[in-house]
Amino acid sequence: MPLIEVDEAAYKRAEQNQALIAKIMANPEERRKFMATVKAVEPERSVPEIDAVAPVNAAIEALTKKVDDGLKAITDAADKRAADDRKAKLERDWEDGRAKLRSMKYTEEGIKKIEDMMQSKGILDHTDAAIIFDKHNPPATPASPVRHSPAFNFYDLPTTGAEDTKKLLESKGEDSGALSNLINSALAEVRAAR
Repeated sequence: MPLIEVDEAAYKRAEQNQALIAKIMANPEERRKFMATVKAVEPERSVPEIDAVAPVNAAIEALTKKVDDGLKAITDAADKRAADDRKAKLERDWEDGRAKLRSMKYTEEGIKKIEDMMQSKGILDHTDAAIIFDKHNPPATPASPVRHSPAFNFYDLPTTGAEDTKKLLESKGEDSGALSNLINSALAEVRAAR
């Protein structure tokens, strides 16, 4: 073989490159990466290690994708089922709460007001909401009479206005003057009590 003249620096670089490639080829993992890089740079080059493994790798990738898709479908179905169960439980609890309020004698209008408050304040329990609603909206107190009397006594006539009462009873309610006097005295008592 004829000898050619080579620059010493180029010779050294070539020698270093050969040593580097020998190290890479000695390590199986690095060899595979190096051969894949060679195939990527020169796709038409025949690299038996890469070419033989390509169909197997493609099959493994396809199988892995199927398994991943199957697992995702199972996970999605389980998540949907769990969400549906939570929703159904909330709906049951909501209807049970409405029934409880009905048993506590709340009207439909009252239940609607309580549910509106529940939604605005984020309360889930109807009973708790009813307690808060009742605290903020107490029932009206009944009007109390102006003066209290132990009992009505129709047999003993009162001393004040007795004359007019006698006249009214004797006339069987027909004496308008006596009735007018009794009404005026009752109004005067009520106004004086205020």
